[in-house]
Amino acid sequence: MDVNVLEMYNVEMKLGVVIKRTPTRKYKYCTQISPVRNVWSDEEFDTLGEIKGKILGEIVNGYTIKQNLLGLDFIDSILSHVHLPKDDTEVVV
Repeated sequence: MDVNVLEMYNVEMKLGVVIKRTPTRKYKYCTQISPVRNVWSDEEFDTLGEIKGKILGEIVNGYTIKQNLLGLDFIDSILSHVHLPKDDTEVVV
């Protein structure tokens, strides 16, 4: 029996992404292909490090996290790889 460890949903497209932990200690990256027919595709990965880029891509594309059993440190580690360009000008508010 697989356990959902991360769920994301895009309200505009009405599509979801679910990461599941399998009994063999692998991770399934499940993406919803069709919102009306509830059709999903699955990819299996050995570690979470292999899918961090996919998760960041989904967050950038408008997905919001509905459920997170991986912890805030995991999400922070994904977002810490995003480097904003340094600007020489300061904005005073």
